[in-house]
Parts: sequence; structure tokens; C-alpha cells
Amino acid sequence: MVLWAIAVFAAYFIKGLTGFGNTLIVTSIMAHTMDNAVVTPVELILTYPANVILSWQHRKQA
Repeated sequence: MVLWAIAVFAAYFIKGLTGFGNTLIVTSIMAHTMDNAVVTPVELILTYPANVILSWQHRKQA
């Protein structure tokens, strides 16, 4: 569980700086310990709210 927390923290830190990249980081870190069939659904559940918030904040620029 600690590795999940570190991976998610690192991923969303990068997403905060750049606006993308969280999937690349979470998947690459977690692929060393778990199958992608487990990592991807959890990562999508975590990513959805962050993407909705970013989309809402930047809707006028689109």
C-alpha cells in the first residue's frame, strides 16, 4: 500500500506541474509489482476527478 501512495503522490505532483503525465508515472511504478489489469482501473478512478476539475477550470480556454 505504501508503494501505491508514493506512486500516486509522485504522479499527481507531476500532473500539477505539467497538466499531464500521471498515467505514465503510476503505470510505470506500479507495473513492477502488479499486473496492468489491476493498476489501470484504480488509476482511472483516481484520474477521473482530477481531470474533471482541470477541465472545469480551463473550459473557457477550450
